[in-house]
Amino acid sequence: MAGVRVAGNVSNPRAQVITAAGEGSAAAIALNADLVDEDVRLAVRDLGQHAWSEPTPPHRVRHDAGPDPKANAMSESTSTSATQQPRPATSAAPQRVGPPSKHALALMIWLCVFPTLTVINLALGDWLRPMAPVLRTFVLATIAVPIVIYGLMPQLHKVRGTLALRSVR
Repeated sequence: MAGVRVAGNVSNPRAQVITAAGEGSAAAIALNADLVDEDVRLAVRDLGQHAWSEPTPPHRVRHDAGPDPKANAMSESTSTSATQQPRPATSAAPQRVGPPSKHALALMIWLCVFPTLTVINLALGDWLRPMAPVLRTFVLATIAVPIVIYGLMPQLHKVRGTLALRSVR
């Protein structure tokens, strides 16, 4: 169902804590990728609509614009020079690497999740051991997901992009 996201491990009670944490991280990464894809799609659509529009002079832009900054910026920019011409969008955009395939993303996630969970388990194993499995999973996921999402995956995406662009040249 479009727009509905679910996560959890009710379908496989035999899954270990590390498996459940990895699946939770994979779900979070997939959700983030969906949201980024939507943001990029909307930004590209907006860029396409405004590629030929006249830019607002910098001295006329309001930085305290309310809920509709486009309307406020347009009302502020009533005087423009008659010699200004609309500028087309530049075609010399830097090369970009597309999103990874599902298989490449799965490998990237594994490369981040496994070492992260291993280090956390080694560092906190004695403290985690007496906890109930659900609490232990919660603690592991709470620590691992931000490390993977905000620390490791962006770095791995940069490396992937660099390698992909190198192979194109």
